Amino acid sequence: MEERKQGQSWRRSFRIIWIAQLIGSVAFGAFMPFVPFYLVELGVEDLSRVALLSGMFSASSAAASTLASPVWGVMNDRYGRKAILLRAFSGGAIVLGAMACARSVAVLLVLSVLDGCFAGTVVEATTLVATTAPKDKMSHGLGVLQAAVFTGDALGPVLGGAVGEVLSLRAAGWLSCGLLLAAGVLVYLFVIGDKIPQRGGGIGELPKVAEAMRVVARSRPTLGAIVSKMGLQLGTASISPILPLFVQSLASSQGSVISMTGLITGVAAATSGLGAMVLGR
Repeated sequence: MEERKQGQSWRRSFRIIWIAQLIGSVAFGAFMPFVPFYLVELGVEDLSRVALLSGMFSASSAAASTLASPVWGVMNDRYGRKAILLRAFSGGAIVLGAMACARSVAVLLVLSVLDGCFAGTVVEATTLVATTAPKDKMSHGLGVLQAAVFTGDALGPVLGGAVGEVLSLRAAGWLSCGLLLAAGVLVYLFVIGDKIPQRGGGIGELPKVAEAMRVVARSRPTLGAIVSKMGLQLGTASISPILPLFVQSLASSQGSVISMTGLITGVAAATSGLGAMVLGR
């Protein structure tokens, strides 16, 4: 009877995590793909400079995330996965809300670094599901969670493009902020957290992260997979920041370029998700 209650409790929590991650993916997708157009709104007129700044925006966020991820991994063990997931949703909401208020390119670049440091809902939601799911449900749960990510990545740009076209990109930023806050409230109220260890954790555990990295470096198959993934990400990241500018150069009507960019980005995310599910089988 006790196991049955725990199973039901986990399923309820998982549904909320799924919904929250869907909302979170929609939120980030509704604003981030349109940063080049937002830079134009901030007064950057030279398209070559817009392309350069867009690349810097994307790179700074990724670099900050790379440096912050090991720290948050240690904090996961110290304070629990639910607490760190709440940090990701609330941090993302604050940063996107601040981006919607930004009045200069310099402020936007600083906020992109903070986004890399404090956001990251997908990783934290995945970790929470992996550590709280029953062993016989973990693989299924992680696969279903990825469906939420793919769906949100597909819907977000379409929604953000429509809002940006009808209202403004600042409005899309505020919408993203509100969605992330709503997702965080859902997690806070309805998700059961994992057990927090009584000892250990904290910054003092960072040497273990370094040791884990050394173990990975000595594993040729794992290292090969990482290098392959880095190459794939490099190829994708080289075009995604300037895709809106390329769409703009092809568009016959400048008035619909924001919604057109959102639609193209959403279709790309949808087909990526579909391909992953098909090949996963």
